[in-house]
Amino acid sequence: MSDREHRSSFGIRDVGRAAIFSRSDEGWVPRLARPKHFDTFIEKLDRLLNDQTAYIEHFNKKLEPLAVRFKDDITTNDGARVLCQRGVGEAVNPFNYMACGTGTAAEAVTNDQLASELARVALNSGSAFSSGMSMKFAGYFNTLTPSGNITEYAPANGPTPGPSNSKILARTVFSPALVHTQNQTFFLLTQVVSITPQ
Repeated sequence: MSDREHRSSFGIRDVGRAAIFSRSDEGWVPRLARPKHFDTFIEKLDRLLNDQTAYIEHFNKKLEPLAVRFKDDITTNDGARVLCQRGVGEAVNPFNYMACGTGTAAEAVTNDQLASELARVALNSGSAFSSGMSMKFAGYFNTLTPSGNITEYAPANGPTPGPSNSKILARTVFSPALVHTQNQTFFLLTQVVSITPQ
């Protein structure tokens, strides 16, 4: 066998799902973002995207978001750099924030921030974790989040926007927007970034 036949290559696949809910579901739906329920939540969102019902057995409830979005997307150059730096133990922050915004410019590997950031939340209580060859993120934006037409989001490695303050792992842009109204709706933004053999 030649050296070429012994080489393996990998790619990075980034898949985002976004869902907005009525305030009345805020008591239980955010718990679906935790590691224990994350894969079930993703599976149920996919069912809804395929015009099927989605029942969450653990909570004995039907999942009924006002809208769901799906996007197979790209990872940014800055995001890949941070992953490499963390892999060799360099002092860089992990991606433990989720930023959302209202920008509509197409995503590119050169993006270093959102086009028009609206809000950013800490990914705590297990809402950023690894699973096999994937990193899974779930940003919960509660009803107090300012109103806006949400069209973009990204996992970020710092609490403050701007390329000199934090880097984004992947920027997801989708249409139509999730129309969020403060004190009436809340939304969950998920990202699954996987290392895939090519």
